[in-house]
Amino acid sequence: MRALLESFHRPSAIVVLLLLAIAAILTVAEPPVMACDPTAQTSTTATRSCTRRVTVNSNPCGAMIYIDDIQVGRTPMSFPMPTGRYTLVLLAPGHERYAQRILVPDAPLEINAKLVPEK
Repeated sequence: MRALLESFHRPSAIVVLLLLAIAAILTVAEPPVMACDPTAQTSTTATRSCTRRVTVNSNPCGAMIYIDDIQVGRTPMSFPMPTGRYTLVLLAPGHERYAQRILVPDAPLEINAKLVPEK
């Protein structure tokens, strides 16, 4: 475990990896998008984090998706993410690197990236 943690260069990468793992577990156990309802009763033993559905599409499809330097899958893909700011990078063979700073708001987010062919 220590070697895994030392392989990350930025502490934020560890946080994002843990949040993605938690979100994946919650996706299996709960509906994919959970809204925060301040009036809802919560258990004293467990509280849920607020996540929003993020959908990433690209042209061409099949680009590798990285969120804060962590590989999460290939386009097209939809997954839950905690609200906040992240760096999205898409990589596809024969195309320039696509990078965008994103804000996961209090609503679902859809990103449609057009990748530029390399010259």
